[in-house]
Amino acid sequence: MQARDFLRTDVIVACLIVYAFLGLLADFTVRSLERLLLQWRPTFTGR
Repeated sequence: MQARDFLRTDVIVACLIVYAFLGLLADFTVRSLERLLLQWRPTFTGR
């Protein structure tokens, strides 16, 4: 919030990159767990 108030675009961009990385990491983790834990289901394709 302070970065927005003081127009610190470098901090805002850095935070956006960190959030994007955390989103990709969470997506990878969930997909890996899904692939590992749902392989017993015959309808699961594992994409």
